[in-house]
Amino acid sequence: MKLKLVDGQYLSPDQTWKSFKSIYIEDGKVKSIDQDADIDTERTIDCSGLRVIPALIDLNVTLKKATTNSNTEHSEVEAAVAGGVSTFCCSPDISPINDSPAASKLLASLASAQSKVEILPLGALTQQLQGEALSEYAELRDAGCIGLSNAYLPINDLLTTKRCFDYAHTYGLSVFVHPMERSLYQGSMHSGSVSTMLGLQGISYLAESIAVSQLIMLAKNSGAHLHLAQVSCKESVDLIRKAKNDGLTVTADVAVANLVYTHEAVQGFSSVFHCCPPLRDETDRLSLINAVKDGTIDAICSAHQPCGNSDKQAPFAESAKGLSTIEHLMHYAKMLDNSGELSVEAFVKAMTLGASKALKRHAPLIEIGASANLAIISSGNAKELKAGSMKSFGKNSPIIGHKLLTEVTHTLRSGELVYEKQSS
Repeated sequence: MKLKLVDGQYLSPDQTWKSFKSIYIEDGKVKSIDQDADIDTERTIDCSGLRVIPALIDLNVTLKKATTNSNTEHSEVEAAVAGGVSTFCCSPDISPINDSPAASKLLASLASAQSKVEILPLGALTQQLQGEALSEYAELRDAGCIGLSNAYLPINDLLTTKRCFDYAHTYGLSVFVHPMERSLYQGSMHSGSVSTMLGLQGISYLAESIAVSQLIMLAKNSGAHLHLAQVSCKESVDLIRKAKNDGLTVTADVAVANLVYTHEAVQGFSSVFHCCPPLRDETDRLSLINAVKDGTIDAICSAHQPCGNSDKQAPFAESAKGLSTIEHLMHYAKMLDNSGELSVEAFVKAMTLGASKALKRHAPLIEIGASANLAIISSGNAKELKAGSMKSFGKNSPIIGHKLLTEVTHTLRSGELVYEKQSS
């Protein structure tokens, strides 16, 4: 498709906003910026009052429910592109669990059928994610898995974890781990004043930070690339910062919810905020934001987990874990920007340059010759979010009933328009 964007602003490679008269796209690439303004195109998009950013890369999306139902499978892809996401890593806890080439090929066929987004499969570290016997890493790699993960389930012991790291390094695969010390990871929310007040069993920060320390030591011993997924507390940040200063091959991400909310949100037993890792206190939240700013935490992810309404209607501790977030990532970015805590530019950098670093890929940039993976975002206020307007199967979003601060109006993947917001 020959496409031209006109009269807007774009986020340049130096992370500043630059005005443009035209961005010309052809054969899936950015052909020119502010040149050949009169060239004929198939489509022109007026970007007046809009901003153009590199399309986002999401390191953690769960499609557990989506892969068991063709309708929801489609809905999560639609939710991703509506959120400005062109690439996402798929957690291995799908159906069937991605511990075999057959399951990896299922994801490959999904990606092929849903050409709107690039799906990067994470293979299971252990068979059936049971934390015991290792999966066949060579076969998973050859089937297209870009890394290994045990999803949100712990590995049974450190000896098995060490073997996972050793073999992953042998086959050149990164290890994506949600750090959790099994014996301490008991409860349903952060251990603190709110859990005490509500009478809910709390999860100590030690359950995560002890695991982070152990995982870093195992990564150092094996030489494997360790990616610490969805860290949530200050102590973990301190350990990651030291590991990076020591020159270890360690990267990390944080769930967007942990940047925006704290355990205070759980007051009233609101099960929409039941998630893993739990929302922690304000000291942790600010530490995570600062870690994104200074690069200790490389990336922000959606940690998108669509849940059915009935799954969230159980008592808090028994309700399904997770939030539906991928569709409104830029709303959260604007929330953080408005509070003065994290700029939109820094947010986008973490979901493009930082995510690419964790994936060992070339960073997406808006420059001549680059792939035209782009998202166009509004700068003004949008309407109140209603559950019925969401693309995602999961309506477990904490911002339903809130006015959206910004929206994605268009998403392009390889120069093709894969999402366009319809006028209401």
